[in-house]
Amino acid sequence: MRNRTLKQALTEMRQQYPAPARSPFRIWVSTHLFRTWTALVTLAGFGWAFFYKPEWITWWLRTTMNGIEQGAAFMPYPYGDQFEVALRGIGGSFWVQITLAIIIVRVFAWLIGQIFKRRAPSEPDLDAIYRDSLRRHDQPPRF
Repeated sequence: MRNRTLKQALTEMRQQYPAPARSPFRIWVSTHLFRTWTALVTLAGFGWAFFYKPEWITWWLRTTMNGIEQGAAFMPYPYGDQFEVALRGIGGSFWVQITLAIIIVRVFAWLIGQIFKRRAPSEPDLDAIYRDSLRRHDQPPRF
């Protein structure tokens, strides 16, 4: 039997028994949960702003319409006008506004998630585990 420290044993155990990979179904579920709650948060934000801060909705409407106009201006002559008329006429501007808002909420949520992901250690601190095990085996002082 080899004489080894707890740190060496934990390192060997990690090499023999790696963490299981997440299943594709679990990844699919978490992806759709993220998509669903970001869409619901965005729509709830629109509802809240409609009643309490209508100037925000007005600003968002003007900003997205200006973006559509600017984008249509970059297109060649007949296509830019057709694009703008199609977006305004069939309500495409409404869907563009909601889609852009959802994308902004998702990017913001992703950034927050990345910050928390970087803060939490992905692997256990073997030195801390080793120090804790030494402290547990220490005898309390006798008086």
